[in-house]
Amino acid sequence: MPERFSVLPVYEETGLLRRVEGNDLIVYEIFLGRVYIVHVVHGASDLETLLRVKGPERPSGA
Repeated sequence: MPERFSVLPVYEETGLLRRVEGNDLIVYEIFLGRVYIVHVVHGASDLETLLRVKGPERPSGA
């Protein structure tokens, strides 16, 4: 049920989703049926700057 959380506003085209947990924001994506955590940050963090940095490449294969 990871799809039930909202798409990250302004980044809809990336497919990134978000979940708020306490003061933290969990940014993740679903790829090939698996959940990959992109960032876990404090809710007051500058998320725009974090998302400009290229993250690790996705694993290949199924």
